[in-house]
Amino acid sequence: MHVPLNDKGLAQAEAIAARLRPMGFTAVYSSDLRRVTQTAEAIMRGRDLPLVTLPALRERGFGEWESLTFAEMEARYPEQYATMFSGDDTTAPPGGESERDVYERVSAGVDRLRERHGGDDGDLLLIAHGGSLSAAVVRLLGLPSDSMERFLFDNCGLSAVTVYDNGFAALDLLNDTTHLGFLSRTASSSCCSAARAPARAPRRNGPRRPAGACCSSPPPRRWTRT
Repeated sequence: MHVPLNDKGLAQAEAIAARLRPMGFTAVYSSDLRRVTQTAEAIMRGRDLPLVTLPALRERGFGEWESLTFAEMEARYPEQYATMFSGDDTTAPPGGESERDVYERVSAGVDRLRERHGGDDGDLLLIAHGGSLSAAVVRLLGLPSDSMERFLFDNCGLSAVTVYDNGFAALDLLNDTTHLGFLSRTASSSCCSAARAPARAPRRNGPRRPAGACCSSPPPRRWTRT
């Protein structure tokens, strides 16, 4: 649904824009839903770079359940609701997408971006939604598709994934909201999550090190999300 940002969402968009202002990007991609493009417009202000919208980065489609609260979903569709939230990632609401559908859609988009920017020496920025960003991170890290629910993203939080030439990826930052201040603790808005993602990193040799450990190789490029 093309729901615009409310006042809090607009303030969050300005906060993440200020956080990202010193950073340069090779390319910027966003979901084409309005609340995300509004966030992207704030981030892109003053940048000499085109914003490319990708339907592949959209949030999960809920079909007939769009605009309903969870309580309304459960009241109107009790059996389907129970099944869909039982851990089965193949169940979809009427006319909507399952969690597996979202993973496959986003994964295809992420794979295309990796092919397109595989030779670039720079960072990519992805601006999307909690669900689609969960799918992107799971795909980049090579985790099972049912791992999506393990990653939760606040509105306009920032995350980063480093992707190496050999395909290995490391999670460097997850859902950082320090730039939001009190905005991250007040009532929720329709603001989106975003993703800042470096396209490519120097080839990583030797054993894999856990995230945060010291590494003697050159600073890697990374995929980031906000």
